[in-house]
Amino acid sequence: MLHIHFSNRFELLQALLLRHLQTGGVGVFSTQTVIVPSAAVRRALSLALADATGICANVSFPFLAQWLWQQIARLVPGVAETSPFATPQLTWRVFAAFGDAEFVARQDRLRDYLRDADELMRYELASRVAALLEQYLSYRPDWLQAWRAGQPAALGDGARRDEPWQAALWQRIDAELGLQARHPAQDFVDALQRGGSAAAQRAGLPQRVHVFALPSMPEAHMRLLQQLGRWVEVQVYVLNPCREHWFELIDRRRLAHLAASGRASGHEEGHRLLAAWGRQTQVQVELLVDLCGEGAQDDAVFEPAPGDSLLAQLQNSLLELREIEPGSIALAAHDRSIELHVCHSLTRELEALQDHLLSLFVHQPSLQPGDILVVTPDLDAAAPLIDALFGTAPKERYIPYALCGRRRSGVNLPAR
Repeated sequence: MLHIHFSNRFELLQALLLRHLQTGGVGVFSTQTVIVPSAAVRRALSLALADATGICANVSFPFLAQWLWQQIARLVPGVAETSPFATPQLTWRVFAAFGDAEFVARQDRLRDYLRDADELMRYELASRVAALLEQYLSYRPDWLQAWRAGQPAALGDGARRDEPWQAALWQRIDAELGLQARHPAQDFVDALQRGGSAAAQRAGLPQRVHVFALPSMPEAHMRLLQQLGRWVEVQVYVLNPCREHWFELIDRRRLAHLAASGRASGHEEGHRLLAAWGRQTQVQVELLVDLCGEGAQDDAVFEPAPGDSLLAQLQNSLLELREIEPGSIALAAHDRSIELHVCHSLTRELEALQDHLLSLFVHQPSLQPGDILVVTPDLDAAAPLIDALFGTAPKERYIPYALCGRRRSGVNLPAR
């Protein structure tokens, strides 16, 4: 059975997950699986479980794409346990293609870029292209299907110049892997439909799996979870900032465009922040409901943010789909729940952040470094500056920190 749990707060979803892990009826020697979106969430959940039960043991925290491929490999004969489309594996195939002078010579843009490239530059490009192809496989399978058939994909104007060499590269990789006819996921679904729960048991599929707070899931992965939910208990925990039906909200510019062409019926702007910045979550929740709603059980635990700070009022307005009227909030004298700092460079932003964090530790003695999460839109660009500033701070200003979410190609792995 597929169960979908919605909440507007991470803490509520976490408490629900911990309760299910402790009362799931799974044997003490059986590994429980919690699929997570990042290493940071994995660490937060493992610490929360250890705090709640005294230990976090026999719990696996895989990522969704890797875990789904492992289940496919368990059930479909001849499928390797590691996906050949995973970025580390695919990088070397792309690297080999970029080293094939005959192949490169047929692709004008690729040839011009690689003309003066050394092996390191070729590897870096191969790593980036492999990651891109892995994303295409999850989010744009129709493009790959079109390229496989020798047809152009529906790309935007900016990406169309790079389509010929990407299509040729995919056709080459597709031929090397011999997967032109069917993706193993199709064989996986067919095997489950033929064998049912008995086949799932024989293959060693888990009795239960938890999918926790993924910010986005490809439609193909949702469909596989839907099929798995017929034979395995699948618990999906989804962050949803609004308890109301908000799938028809669109931003003001798009609403005006639709109105000009007479297609605005049924749409509204609603809450401006939800309409402008909530598009990814909106699509995620709507698609999950549409794909998994039939035959699935869902429940919701929504709670308003406590207090009357500016941040709490903003969060509650999102929850209730209620626009905040200009001038309707009277700020408390010491309300610093939302602050804007204008800085002239990324380095200065990090310096201001460091000063702000040090001030928080002084004024809130109970605050610990592990209680703080800092997010940035481009971690790979900020990481060297973070290390330079936070990593070399003198003892009296040093704040323990860790960087999570960088591309593998941008991280120096320790020697073994």
